[in-house]
Amino acid sequence: MVFRPAPGARVRTGELSIKGARDVEFRGFEADDLFIVPLNGPDGGPRPENVAFRNMTTRFFFVRSGKRVSIVGGSVGGIDEAISSTIGTYPGLPVSEDVLIDGVTFHDVTRDANPTGHIECLFVQESDRVVIRRSRFTRCDVMDVYVNDILGGTITNLTIENNAFDQPGDGGSYAVYVYPRGTGGNVRYNSFGASIIFDGAFEGWSAVGNVGRVTVCAEGIAFASNVWENQRCGPTDRRVRRVFRDPASFDLRPRPGSAAIDGGSASSYPATDIDGTPRPRGGRADAGAFEVR
Repeated sequence: MVFRPAPGARVRTGELSIKGARDVEFRGFEADDLFIVPLNGPDGGPRPENVAFRNMTTRFFFVRSGKRVSIVGGSVGGIDEAISSTIGTYPGLPVSEDVLIDGVTFHDVTRDANPTGHIECLFVQESDRVVIRRSRFTRCDVMDVYVNDILGGTITNLTIENNAFDQPGDGGSYAVYVYPRGTGGNVRYNSFGASIIFDGAFEGWSAVGNVGRVTVCAEGIAFASNVWENQRCGPTDRRVRRVFRDPASFDLRPRPGSAAIDGGSASSYPATDIDGTPRPRGGRADAGAFEVR
């Protein structure tokens, strides 16, 4: 079942709650908040399944114990209350599975109205097979993305690819903070305007074709064909200063002549970049989110 505005109409709602719904899609709405949760919330009941949102505009969303949930296009943000969009679960319920974030702009998520609050544009908790791709994160307080299985469960099979991460606000140091206990993760072809930090024990993870800064060369992660500004973590990584055109203006395309151009892997890369441009256009794929040659 698909819900969408009539041709030429603009539809705005308050909170949009999808409680235990299945096989439903929303297109082109403006909604204050999105809740994709089991029928009875923390008490369980049927879980939401096969739910999609396309080109939606919302302040934040919660995906709790959802299965096959897609958020494609549109934007998330414009909130100053230290509320983070979240993918995860409730204690005792199944983790969220097969969640796709694709081509979403996360923006202006701050804690101005709650200065002591924990905040990031996107919080990934207990889950399996989450994909975050072709998205932009800008003007996020403290962190752009925070990955932490805070309920004692696991985060497994996480993919973060083809994204652009701005320098976070309000004193934040890390664009992406990854602290999982699960296995299997793939971080590839992202552009980091601030550092990514891998914190904790990792198993079966890889980091390929990224550009920016990395704080820790963590064990259990196979690093390859990355272009870092501060250090090398793998034998095919490179350390090169000043790789971006204008990071202060969130222009994370590689500078002319940058080592990121043709700097990715010869065999492992997404078929397109953050804007849908086919890869590779030169001899090899460009490292980072943008294919520019």
